[in-house]
Amino acid sequence: MKKNVKQIVYDCEVLPNYFCVVFGELEGDRVFTYEISEHNQEHAAIIQIAELYQLIGYNSHGYDDILIKYIMLNPECTNAELYEISRAIISRDFFVTKQYKQDKSMQSIDIMTMLASSKLRVSLKHLQVVIKWHNVQEFEVEWTEDLPEDRWEACKEYCVNDVLSLKAVCQTLEKDFKLRDFVYETTGLLCYSKDPVKIAEYTMADAIAKDFPGGVDQFIWDTVDANVPVKSIQVSDLILPFVQFKTPRFKEALKTYQDFILEPEKEQLKKKSEKFKVVIRLENMFLNLGLGGIHHEYKRGVTHKEVPGTKLLMPDVSSYYPSMRIEHFPHRFDPLFLTEYKKAYAEKAEGKRTKNKMLEGYAKLKLNSVFGLYNSVYSPLYSPTVAYSTTINGQLMLCMLIEEFLLADIEVLGTNTDSITVRVKDAQMEVYHKICAAWEKTTSMGLDHDEFTAIYEQSCNNYIAMTKEGYAKTKGTFVPELNLLKGYTYPVIKNAMIDYFTKGVPIEKTIRDCKDIYDFCMSTRMGVSKDGVRFEAYHNGKKLQRTNRYYASVGPGTAYMYKSAGGPMQHVLKGSGVIVFNKYVEKDDYNINYKFYIREAMKAVRAIEPEQLGLW
Repeated sequence: MKKNVKQIVYDCEVLPNYFCVVFGELEGDRVFTYEISEHNQEHAAIIQIAELYQLIGYNSHGYDDILIKYIMLNPECTNAELYEISRAIISRDFFVTKQYKQDKSMQSIDIMTMLASSKLRVSLKHLQVVIKWHNVQEFEVEWTEDLPEDRWEACKEYCVNDVLSLKAVCQTLEKDFKLRDFVYETTGLLCYSKDPVKIAEYTMADAIAKDFPGGVDQFIWDTVDANVPVKSIQVSDLILPFVQFKTPRFKEALKTYQDFILEPEKEQLKKKSEKFKVVIRLENMFLNLGLGGIHHEYKRGVTHKEVPGTKLLMPDVSSYYPSMRIEHFPHRFDPLFLTEYKKAYAEKAEGKRTKNKMLEGYAKLKLNSVFGLYNSVYSPLYSPTVAYSTTINGQLMLCMLIEEFLLADIEVLGTNTDSITVRVKDAQMEVYHKICAAWEKTTSMGLDHDEFTAIYEQSCNNYIAMTKEGYAKTKGTFVPELNLLKGYTYPVIKNAMIDYFTKGVPIEKTIRDCKDIYDFCMSTRMGVSKDGVRFEAYHNGKKLQRTNRYYASVGPGTAYMYKSAGGPMQHVLKGSGVIVFNKYVEKDDYNINYKFYIREAMKAVRAIEPEQLGLW
């Protein structure tokens, strides 16, 4: 990576008779717009920008970068040539695009591949909604036809909006850029366009391939090419010798695992309802085990509160999967892989001790993100026996601890992947700690013991837990921070529920006091029907763009939003009419349908605290 290279955000649009590119400085205010058309041939200016700056785009490695490289290698190319390259990219004609994809002369970062792996990627319009961008804009045009000249300027303006919104996204990713800077400074590896899992894979593979001819890239290609999918695994061969039980229901669960022959490829293709599952019934709930992580299930949400003479505790396994990997399960690339893994484990502890967030973050990334790669035949770290040994034994080991709690008459309230929630009487604390210590000795695992005053649980993966120190531990729906990759649905309700459970603020007060119109918004992207026909959205008789932001409203401008794929109209939001809010408009009164949001929030509250019905 060249030092002191300025960065610039960019986006291209190509039509049969028009090409434009917009550049916006990441750490400046300047915006440059250029075109290649029958009127303007601004190749030289485009090439100069590409040579002076490091380019940042969205899906740019797969599209925009190729176009810019083509211009750099063909400085007198026509718009028609660029359109043909664009068509080749879209049709995946690798024969045409190969040389431009492989050309390394231009520095660039692709934010789409940086954020997530292919299965989790979202559109730039989705990101515009999540960051509360003022203009969620799509350019409705027939991309295979000439663009009328009177719309050329509108095309540029659309590009400018995309560039400025992507610049805003980049500003939210400061920690992500710093982490990749740290990886480069530490290892010399360029990972700016890699998602966290790919960074873990690449850096761990680099450690394994230190003496491999051709380096890490060749090692990855050769290893993946040689991978052979594991057809079947006798699960009894995976279970550790010390995994044993005393009571019938847990013994039966163990035998079910021991008798199971796992076929990984077939199992992954099964519907959720058909996948391998073991259910253990306790007095107040079910324990669900499978091939992933254990979790509990209640019929509805539940509240657990500290009561006099007891403690509400959550014994949590320290570095759950990494600890099991180090203590129990060898990998085919050990000892090199194990050495690097142990190094990361030590770095995590050192980073935490010295408050070096970059070191701790990078170490955690390596420890945790590689786990999913054990089950990917397309990864050099492929080793399904390590993956299933870890998850199956992990569930059974937690069941061993749960069984001991139950035998000691300690109330078990739940479990989820790496932790158990229990209510322990003061008189039972000595027994509780003895049970935990014995389990730690048997399993070679460590436990942390968090104490809470209350746990408000919508489900095992969505809860607010109030610690003794007075701060809230949140998971899933209740995490306050917005996730760029997750859906965006009226944050005001989540905020109201957090304030209600953690501070006792009435739901209605938080909702009516909220002054941020974006917190009332939600968005929908039109997909396709079962027949492959694209849905179209309609509001007040007007056809809308593909992605739309809107809020529940009453009064002027309010109408129900519908969608159709050529058949009957379907409600997009049944509970209220809406106002489409793709473009921010300043108003004294947004005509918000407060009753809709209060009603939706109270549905969730009542599912967790049904006894509160009389208060509302």
